[in-house]
Amino acid sequence: MRSYGHSPPLPSPQLKGLDVSDTEVQSTTPLTSLGLEADRSFHLGSTQKGLYKAELQQFIQRAFPKGLRERAHASLELYLGDTASALDFPEIPHNIFQTSKKDVWSDWRSSTWRDVPDYKYWFFNDGTADKWVRDVFGGTEMEKVWDALGPGIKRSDMLRYLLVAVEGGIYSDMDTVRLKALDRWGHGAKTQGMRSKGLPSVFVGIEADVGTRSDWHKWWPRPLQIVQWTFAAAPFHPILIDTLRRVHNVTAMVETNKAKNLTSDTTNLEENWVGGELLRDDGTISIMEWTGPGVFTDSVIRYFTAEHNVTWPALKNLHKPLRIRDTVVLPVTGK
Repeated sequence: MRSYGHSPPLPSPQLKGLDVSDTEVQSTTPLTSLGLEADRSFHLGSTQKGLYKAELQQFIQRAFPKGLRERAHASLELYLGDTASALDFPEIPHNIFQTSKKDVWSDWRSSTWRDVPDYKYWFFNDGTADKWVRDVFGGTEMEKVWDALGPGIKRSDMLRYLLVAVEGGIYSDMDTVRLKALDRWGHGAKTQGMRSKGLPSVFVGIEADVGTRSDWHKWWPRPLQIVQWTFAAAPFHPILIDTLRRVHNVTAMVETNKAKNLTSDTTNLEENWVGGELLRDDGTISIMEWTGPGVFTDSVIRYFTAEHNVTWPALKNLHKPLRIRDTVVLPVTGK
């Protein structure tokens, strides 16, 4: 297990936004019986592969430290390059990450993750998380994002994306229990499209699938949502890079609006999730669409659409794992 000490926060100059693309209108014909409202609830950005890749490249150059840029760009080329036809993609390192405000070694649930043979267990509290971020991203725009988010749930969300993006491995919330051997994840998956011969580079799960409910928008911002309380990926996978890019861009927008006294980053008001809108009626931004499952879901769906031409309905009604080349999607049951 690795741990880090504490260092005090540094002042953060104002962030500047990124160049971002709009989601293309793919068709006026709905992809499902839920209609166009469902299709348009996903805020993907461009799914043209070239534009998608260029946005991630720009983000890496802007926000990552020099020591990580080469690896991140090489990863984009592997997964998104014009000649990307690799049958074997990077495997997920044997790291397990968990975070909490304080040490919780007496919690039996965390022991199901700590005691996995051949895996390195990483635990971070607020202080050690802050130290890790500043050690790895000190002096970069990602450190500015970290400062702007401040202590709390937004940083907790951000930390999981950063850890898995840089180190690779499995992240799982402290209140989760490992129910099966990690080498059995995705066992028996059906395959869609080309499949690599090696082990998956990504595991994600379905958190919500509204089925055919026409009133889905009353309860969920999207008709399908990806879990972000447990996921796994190889280092610098495009899904994680895009997730970080989205958090960076929303944070920059919030900081700009705060400077103009147009909005606030207050998050203790009622969320306006209807239709997956980014802004609440009072001008604030929901955690869901800032650092939470909303941005992670959009990043996953965008990768599938841009790289594999697989749209979100392919992930509906899963009863067994689905493998799409380098990625495995687990059904709601997780089996």
